[in-house]
Amino acid sequence: MFEAVKDETELLMNKQEEAGDTGVTILYNTGGNASIDSFDEVVNPSLQNKIRELDVLSEGKLSILRYSKQGGESLIQFLFDWESAYGDPYHIVYCESRDILVNDYDSEHMEYVLDKLKDNWYGIALK
Repeated sequence: MFEAVKDETELLMNKQEEAGDTGVTILYNTGGNASIDSFDEVVNPSLQNKIRELDVLSEGKLSILRYSKQGGESLIQFLFDWESAYGDPYHIVYCESRDILVNDYDSEHMEYVLDKLKDNWYGIALK
């Protein structure tokens, strides 16, 4: 499911970049207890369904799906709120460049543990 969301996100965001719309995009943000979940206006119904399915698989713990392009490489971050149930917050991240990924997290001045998952996928446990 992560791969399907990544593929559709990259297609969508490449179209946005061609239109000159770049930067960090929050594609999905959970509304929390008090409000509804929100999708960025560029997220089409197909991608919304995939994100909802991923949220269901994570037992409702997907809090943010964020996209950015750094150094010409896509950085897609799935941020989960497993902190309350399982300990530290956890991110699953797709990035073709490990250096870009490390630079992004180091710039936030936070402690984290980076695990290589598969291909260009990483798991990041925040401390």
